[in-house]
Amino acid sequence: MQKHFPNILSLSRIPLSLLLWPLVDSPVCFTAVVLLIGITDVADGYLARKYQCTTKTGAKLDSVADFVFFTVIVIILVVHYRPIVYGIRFLVLAVACIRLLSLVVCYFRFRELAFIHTIGNKLTGGVIYLSILLLPFALPVFVFRVVISIALLTAIEELLIMLTDKELNLNRKSIFLK
Repeated sequence: MQKHFPNILSLSRIPLSLLLWPLVDSPVCFTAVVLLIGITDVADGYLARKYQCTTKTGAKLDSVADFVFFTVIVIILVVHYRPIVYGIRFLVLAVACIRLLSLVVCYFRFRELAFIHTIGNKLTGGVIYLSILLLPFALPVFVFRVVISIALLTAIEELLIMLTDKELNLNRKSIFLK
């Protein structure tokens, strides 16, 4: 059971992410679920490394759970926070297109769909979590511009890694580090 627990945590983030949609009008519940998603996101990787049960499957589950979370958040932002999204729509579109291109490149080069767990992607995830936690407190649009700019830079980094690496390494830390 111990070796499967990190994967169970990763999998739990998928229904938790989908639960955000009905909770969007309940700031306390919404924030609590986002916190739980963030805790399980950090815990799954930490526990997998601590108990030496990291696997390619676990890394992919983590990526799928992240993808579901971020997709739900984008949908919530588009539907419920249109003025924020409108101000950064081109940056959001650029990030989405680069991430999609990265997946396409990954598939054609390595015959699988994956996101890389770079330091930049982890930073982006953390900054997005923080901004989502603060969303009910009416953050100014410039905060979201900073967040999406960080996401754009890390998306570009991941695409460059996908284009230049000879083999797929899901735990590559940065284009500047092997």
